[in-house]
Amino acid sequence: MSNTENQGKEASSCTTSEAFYRFLFEEASDGIFISDLQGHYIAANPRATEITGYSCEELTKMSVFDLVPQEDLDRDPIKITSMPVGSTMLKERRIRKKDGTIISIEVNARVLSDGISATVRDITARKHDEEQLVSKTQAIESSINGIAFADMQGNITFVNRAFVCMWGYDDENEMLHHHASNFLESDKQIDQAMSTLQGQGIYIGELAAKKKNGEKFIVHLTSTLLRDKIGRPIGMMGSFIDTTKRRQMEEALRESEKRLAADLEAMTMLQKIGALFVGKNSMQEVLNEVVVAMQAITGADLVNIQLLDLQSGKFTIVAQRGFEKKEIDPQHCINNLQGACSLALDQCKCIIIEDILENSLLKDMPRALEHHIAAGIRSIQCIPLLSRSGTRLGVLSIHYFTPHKVDDRIQHLLDLLTRQTADIIERSQTEEALRQEMTRSQQYLDTARVIMVALNLEGDVVLLNQYGRDILGYDNEHILGKNWIEKCIPEASREQIKKVFLRVANGNINIDEYVENYIVTQSGEQRLIAWHNSILKDNQGKIIGTLSSGQDITNQKRVDEERTHLQSQLFQARKMEAIGRLAGGVAHDFNNMLGVILGYAELVMQQLGPWDANYGKILEIKNAAQRSAELTRQLLAFARRQTIAPKVLNLNEAVGGMLKMLLRLIGENINLIWIPGHDLKPVKIDPFQIDQILANLCANARDAISGIGRITIETQNATFDKIYCMDHPGIVPGEYIMLAVSDTGCGMEKDIIEHLFEPFFTTKGVGQGIGLGLATIYGIVKQNEGFINVYSEIGHGTTFKIYLPQYNSGTTSLSIPIPTSPSTAQGRETVLLVEDEPAILKLGKRMLEGLGYEVLTASIPSEAMRLAKGHTGTIHLLMTDVVMPEMNGKDLAQKLLESFPNLKVLFMSGYTANVIAHHGVLDENVHFIQKPFSLQELGTKIKEALEAK
Repeated sequence: MSNTENQGKEASSCTTSEAFYRFLFEEASDGIFISDLQGHYIAANPRATEITGYSCEELTKMSVFDLVPQEDLDRDPIKITSMPVGSTMLKERRIRKKDGTIISIEVNARVLSDGISATVRDITARKHDEEQLVSKTQAIESSINGIAFADMQGNITFVNRAFVCMWGYDDENEMLHHHASNFLESDKQIDQAMSTLQGQGIYIGELAAKKKNGEKFIVHLTSTLLRDKIGRPIGMMGSFIDTTKRRQMEEALRESEKRLAADLEAMTMLQKIGALFVGKNSMQEVLNEVVVAMQAITGADLVNIQLLDLQSGKFTIVAQRGFEKKEIDPQHCINNLQGACSLALDQCKCIIIEDILENSLLKDMPRALEHHIAAGIRSIQCIPLLSRSGTRLGVLSIHYFTPHKVDDRIQHLLDLLTRQTADIIERSQTEEALRQEMTRSQQYLDTARVIMVALNLEGDVVLLNQYGRDILGYDNEHILGKNWIEKCIPEASREQIKKVFLRVANGNINIDEYVENYIVTQSGEQRLIAWHNSILKDNQGKIIGTLSSGQDITNQKRVDEERTHLQSQLFQARKMEAIGRLAGGVAHDFNNMLGVILGYAELVMQQLGPWDANYGKILEIKNAAQRSAELTRQLLAFARRQTIAPKVLNLNEAVGGMLKMLLRLIGENINLIWIPGHDLKPVKIDPFQIDQILANLCANARDAISGIGRITIETQNATFDKIYCMDHPGIVPGEYIMLAVSDTGCGMEKDIIEHLFEPFFTTKGVGQGIGLGLATIYGIVKQNEGFINVYSEIGHGTTFKIYLPQYNSGTTSLSIPIPTSPSTAQGRETVLLVEDEPAILKLGKRMLEGLGYEVLTASIPSEAMRLAKGHTGTIHLLMTDVVMPEMNGKDLAQKLLESFPNLKVLFMSGYTANVIAHHGVLDENVHFIQKPFSLQELGTKIKEALEAK
């Protein structure tokens, strides 16, 4: 055969095989999915589309993970990539069909070299049948009835646990495969039952059964015939109920019916006696009716009730009947615990002597026998009166003059009446004890300095102590029995408290152990009460009301709120202090860097000249450094580390000198009103700081006013005493000058005011402010030992009130010094420059040399001292940093002055320190330059220091 023919046959065979497999694929009864190794579907047969509800085209755009619910993936992830080639997996899973239905499937998957083949079978119906079978089996097993299945020959094939227990077996295996007759008393009974069942398909009746231990009992059987799908009998099922107890109960019921007639006979008397007691008759009246009923029921000659005094051990007659006709002293019949009465109580049982002459019970009590014979008594019946807890209360004595036999019916009635009598006596004694205890308790409660109130389930007041009545202003007549919520709770809180109380009364929730709420007194005043509540229950655990003790915390709450407010103010002050320390530290380090930038910029500008192309660029660097320096000065002002030179001045003159500048600042559409105070006292402050305060406050006021508005500046004298300062922490009693700036702007909310003085906090937009203006004012005011208050409301403007201490020592001039225009100083003196920052030391040397001075430099104090002693010429000026290693600038100056008394000193620093200033205030003879400084400022300060006397 040629190769061509072979190839043709092979091609034909392949085509046939492909058609065959395609047929199997298309016609398979199970769903078939083909996916790649990542789980993305490549193909699916028609059965797969029926199972999922998706078309083949839709499935090829999906993966295995799209069909499985996410919760199943979280619990049992699909790990396709970890399965080796050739491995298989058989697993049950759930998938979600296109319509959202969740079904159960059985997946049989195999990993091929280039993909995964999975056969899927819908097992939802099977799973449902299995679940139904489990549910039915569990229902049978959990049934309290005994359930058994048997084949058509009567052999047991299944029993539940209740059936095993009913017959007293330990394990079901002891009963399986045994004939049902083994568990019944008679074979005849089981034969009859099976015959009826096979004939009628059901049997209902009672059978005599026997337990494993031989014990006999009665069961009620309901049995039905089991059939297969075509109706053929295949077995029997029976449901068994043990009716032994029911039989016993029926027997007991018949016995009780015999006693019912006797009970009914006494009901009228018992109800009458009970009605007397319920009707609040006295115990004596009730007991008198009891002895009348006793005599009527028994026909006795003498009847009495004797109560026992447990302390003395003696009887006392409290009610009697018949003795008055015979003129017999009943106490002689008792004879102090002698006779049948004492025996009845000692033994706690009824003592019956039908004839005392023939009964031996009293032969050992000759005196008691003698008294009874003397009284003509022949028959005695003594019934002990016992409380429900078993306490001995007394004895009911019945006497006959002739021998007497008591029948069961009469004895039963006596038992009923005796129990009721004992209840009456016990309840009466308990109520009396309770009344006494309540009287004592009320006395105790009235001495307590808390409100004690008890409510019943309707919310009515059943108890209120004297303290509570004093707080509320009611007496008992006007509060007891009244509804607490309606009378004593503010109207706004009534519905809420009523809902909670009803839930408590119904037992739905436990009452809160501690709660605070307001009450309304008779005068209409509201008082805040802290309550400790508890639920009142009776002996059976039933809720009967609530008991609450309350402490009036109205004044305490007010004090706590004030304390919280003061603590909040203190916290804010401490926070501002901490922010200030941080801001000062940052500004100090920043100043050093700015000094280098500013100094070198000026030096370069001197070398270049205005005509140079780079001069403008260096000028911009210098201007940026100066603006940054101004920023650090604001931070230092907030941190109270700004170096100041305070002057004694009149605040009216200081403000008056600023008005023109302020008018230009706020613009023409805002009216500036100036109201100077009369006879204003002087203050001591750096005039420049007054300018800062007014400029910042007026700028903020201008920004808060939209359109036309008004800014008002006022001054006046102010005095704060100790009482005011106690409620305002941070304020020291004394005399102050107030500077107030008010505007008619938009106002501020409370939460904004709380953060108003924090650095970089601003309500303005980007580029409109950095949030240091008010922080600067805060620092200035605190540095000058003053304080500041803010008052603002939305839509009603804002007022800042600044209080500065009055100056009262001396008659220093009150005028404001007029600053002179600085001039660039030139000199030939020798300057000793001491700075621990290398960059600033190098810059300072170049700046001083540029001004014409001879410069000696030292980076530490010890080096400076060595240079000074070794220098052959005169050192005219010491220019030193304040804070340095080894020693501070002040100590260095003092040491050098000891050797060079004519030495002048100029201090420099990024912020002032206590070594040269007190709270940032320089002494008059101290010369200081603030970092960063310009070349012109440096020349001016050096000239001032060298020329100082």
